[in-house]
Amino acid sequence: TYHLRYAAQCTTAQQVAEFLAAHAAVARVHYPGLPSHPRHALAREQMRDFGAIVSFDLRAGAAAGDRFADALELFSITSSLGSTESLVIPPGLMSTQDLPRELVDRCGIAPGTVRLSIGLDDPADLFHDLALALEVACSEPTTR
Repeated sequence: TYHLRYAAQCTTAQQVAEFLAAHAAVARVHYPGLPSHPRHALAREQMRDFGAIVSFDLRAGAAAGDRFADALELFSITSSLGSTESLVIPPGLMSTQDLPRELVDRCGIAPGTVRLSIGLDDPADLFHDLALALEVACSEPTTR
């Protein structure tokens, strides 16, 4: 059933990428299935599907990315991606501190970069979860 699962995940990932690209809190979406991706034409030539991993940059930075990940209900926080369940790597878990700043910049990793691995969840459920988490991420943090 791998091919069926992967096709479903890729379809949902495309929809999630489009959803995130249209959201005001998102500065940039890194997904080769989007026409705005710098290598979209090459990806269309070389790939049948564009994958289940979607990365994006939150305008509000790393703290907002961590709040976003904490607010998600359907995505599990992880340090590696690729599964049938939806997963998220928040900025706080992306280990770029050992890399030269120039390399991090060249790779397109911003302080608010979040990575998602799209699972087999219902797309409407994921959109709802993402929208609520983006709202939390963009709100001012509260002090206790």
